[in-house]
Amino acid sequence: TLNYEVFFYLLFAAALALNVSPLAFLTPCLTAIALIGAVRGGSWPDFTSLASPIVIEFLLGAILAHFVMRRAIPGRGWSAVLLIGGFLLLLIVPEHSSLPGVLCWGLPAAAIVTGAVGLEDVLAGRLPQWLLAAGDASYALYLSHTFLVPYIIHGVACLKMTGASAYAASIFLSLAISLPIAALVHQYVETPIIKGFKRLESRPAREVKPPVALAPIGVSESL
Repeated sequence: TLNYEVFFYLLFAAALALNVSPLAFLTPCLTAIALIGAVRGGSWPDFTSLASPIVIEFLLGAILAHFVMRRAIPGRGWSAVLLIGGFLLLLIVPEHSSLPGVLCWGLPAAAIVTGAVGLEDVLAGRLPQWLLAAGDASYALYLSHTFLVPYIIHGVACLKMTGASAYAASIFLSLAISLPIAALVHQYVETPIIKGFKRLESRPAREVKPPVALAPIGVSESL
């Protein structure tokens, strides 16, 4: 998914470089890429793996951002319906459904995020600080947990645990270990990097002194 994320950022940067609306640029690009991915064959070159229907999920995020910036988001009632309905869809759809991933995961996720944004003015002040901190560290969790979870599952297997007990232990240990590690990565790696880039952005431009005008050789020699 990091490959798709970087690909999305490149397309977004291209829209900014071309001075066109990002959404107007991304919609046909990502739709065409998703359609290509739907017919992609196994013999196609590896780079064509970027052509996947999953890019539509990035487009859904761009569409939501477009409406949020224009304050055109659903009211509290519809936001609550979207938030609850999105979670219910995730629970109802089978894990190994034959439906496209954008329908099984993308649309419910978009509904959840849309509902959460619509209810932000109601919920923001009531959320506990630890939950907000977990949200701040969510990207660090996304990047770091993939290195930890395989070892946790291997450790559970070494304990000769099987069945539901092994499944439950893997989930519990993954959460118990990955969350604090993500918080440390966020505090000591991600946050300093972000602050460093912000210092670079806020640094005043260096004043460039105009070059000293050189007198013509003939004049200087006469002086």
